[in-house]
Amino acid sequence: MKQNLNKKLITILSMLFFCMGLLISFNTVAKPGGEPAAREAGDAALQSQIDGLAPVTYTVGDTFPDGRIVFYVDVSGEHGLEAQPFDEGNLNWYEAGTAADAHGPGWRLPTKSELDLMYNNLYLQGLGGFPGLSYWSSTEFSSDLAWGQFFGDGSQLGNFDKDINTLSVRAVRAF
Repeated sequence: MKQNLNKKLITILSMLFFCMGLLISFNTVAKPGGEPAAREAGDAALQSQIDGLAPVTYTVGDTFPDGRIVFYVDVSGEHGLEAQPFDEGNLNWYEAGTAADAHGPGWRLPTKSELDLMYNNLYLQGLGGFPGLSYWSSTEFSSDLAWGQFFGDGSQLGNFDKDINTLSVRAVRAF
């Protein structure tokens, strides 16, 4: 009998809590007279603040707290390309790709065109700490050769042997 009483009490309390939940839910969704609920008004106010925020824009040469440097920005100023703040050392082409990828999602070797952007927008402006060495690009010249760029004079050559030559590496990614 005591067990039956406990079951009935649990059932009654469960129903009571369920009804209270409905009342609370109803109260926060709509008030009498069709006025917006407090939660809806708060959501609208928050969305209004978010909509009012200006987008973050970047310019070539901007640096992030960890040293990454912007070397290209599209017309919106919100998207572009960034480079790591340091070289990976002298590696063959295959090791270079692995080293660039190791920085995490999106990091890679720059294309031939991106490498030229880094040369013009960073190196020639005295930005990025480039020592004037030759750098690998991800652009292949043939099955055995890839393009690289000498930052001493800006020349690009497609005759670097992927297995034998060792060039510097500067990882890049889009943002």
